[in-house]
This record gives sequence, structure tokens and C-alpha cells, in this order.
Amino acid sequence: MPFPWALTFTILTLFSLNLGAADQFFQSKGSWTPISEKEGIKVFKMELNNSPLLALKAHGTIKASIESLLYIFRDVKGSLEWAPRLEKRRILKNISESEAVVYEVRKLPWPCQRRDLILHNKLHFDKKNKALVLVTKSLQNYPGDPKPEDMVRAHLSHSAITMKPVNDKETNVEVTIHVDPRGNIPSWIVNLIQINWPYRFIKGMERRSFLIKPVLGPELLNFASLAKPN
Repeated sequence: MPFPWALTFTILTLFSLNLGAADQFFQSKGSWTPISEKEGIKVFKMELNNSPLLALKAHGTIKASIESLLYIFRDVKGSLEWAPRLEKRRILKNISESEAVVYEVRKLPWPCQRRDLILHNKLHFDKKNKALVLVTKSLQNYPGDPKPEDMVRAHLSHSAITMKPVNDKETNVEVTIHVDPRGNIPSWIVNLIQINWPYRFIKGMERRSFLIKPVLGPELLNFASLAKPN
């Protein structure tokens, strides 16, 4: 999740958040430089002072309703069908309909070992901008850690997916992420692989939305209604 692992979430939380907070992790760390644009998806990079690995950002408008995106992210089994390099995902702790701790495994190109993470996921409502912001971070020393011996534990410093409905059939999506796969992979190789990931992720969500019929519980329906244009 490539190495950005956590951009699909399993559980959500209603919390008032300024949209700028989604990008707050990267404030004062550098500036975004455009690197590519394809099918309306613009991708940016940022060089950080404290890491040889790039931070990445991508945004664009996709043909997917906000309800479809919430369903896609909530669907643990279905995420294996579209999320880049995702091999396994399961819930370790279902805190509520709006918050959870999740275990993920990602495949890497041969001969690299697979990477795993324990992630905390929350969905916030940006009242000022009428958008939904999914924030995901790695957890350390989690009591229910599976700790498989054949994995390298990656670290997700920050990821945020901002979703703002344009209309009933389109949503503007922005992704920001910084992740370290750890292990013995040279940083320039990590950067080379990761640069292609944001486009694949966003387009994967769009393609998946054509194949599903979203069924949401009351809390997610409320989230969707809060973010919709008047």
C-alpha cells in the first residue's frame, strides 16, 4: 500500500475535523511536487527531512458514490479483490461501527518477504468542508498482535483519505500517505515502487464501485448524508 498498506479501512468514527488536519502530518515538513497525471488523477511527492522515503499525495474525481466508497472500505473480504498487493485483512478489535484495529498482510515482489501491520482506523467528518476523512496509523505493542515469524513489520506513519461527494454518482478523493516497509529494501527502490501506487489505489476504488451494491448501516448512512452537497 507497492507499500502504502492502510488506505482501505474497515471501521469508522464520527468526529468533527478540519480538512486541513488530514494534511497536518506533512505541514512544515516540505512542499508537494507534482510527478504525474493520468485519467484525471494527479500524483504528488514530498521529500521529508527525517526520512529517505517519499510522502505521497494523489487526488481526483472518480465515478463512485460516497455510499459505494464507504461500503468498499467497510468490506473486509472484498478488499482483497481490488486493493493493491493486499493478501490478508482481518479485524483484531471491533471497537464500534466507526472504529477498529485491523491486521493486514501485503505481498511484495520476489524475493522480498511479505510485510504486515497492525492499524488503527477512524473516519472523521470535516464539518467545515463537508467531507469525510479516513485517518489510519500503525499501532505499536498491541496486545493481540499475531506476530508471525515469516513477516517483516512495516510502519505506517500517516495516511488519510478525504472523500467529498460531487453529486450522487461522483466523489472527489484525496489520499496522503507516508509508510516505511522496513527491512533491507533500499529506499530508492521503495520510492520507485510506491510512486505508482496512489493512482492504482484510487482507480481500484472506482472499478470496484461498478461491481457492488452498497448496503450501509445507520451510522454510515448518516456519514454519507452529512457530506452530501445541499
